[in-house]
Amino acid sequence: MEKNFNRIITDVLAEMLQGKTFNKCQLNTLIPLNMNKSANDIIRTLHKRGEVKISHRPPKKHMQAHWYIAPNECKQYLFSPIKSKMLNEKSKAEASYKRDISCVRGIINRRGEEAFIQIINKVKVMK
Repeated sequence: MEKNFNRIITDVLAEMLQGKTFNKCQLNTLIPLNMNKSANDIIRTLHKRGEVKISHRPPKKHMQAHWYIAPNECKQYLFSPIKSKMLNEKSKAEASYKRDISCVRGIINRRGEEAFIQIINKVKVMK
């Protein structure tokens, strides 16, 4: 069963690398009825693999929401899958770092630097 699901994921990735977009309904039709999986499971697995960045476009007036791979991401992946994965991991780490900085700034803005220093000291004691 898991082997079939991995095959579906591989096929979806291959089609997305050729420029195809998928909405939730299209992904669900690829999954056999006896398999307890959903479109979200496919996308979640592709995200976890981290091979290439899967983007989501929210619904608009005359267009459904769908997942896609940006053309520049496709070219990058097709040129060098290993380098693409490394760059994807690097950009995720940078985004995480920026979120951390934003959270710290928020705490300092709301509570002040002294409160932030107290929080840091409490965390150090907890270790």
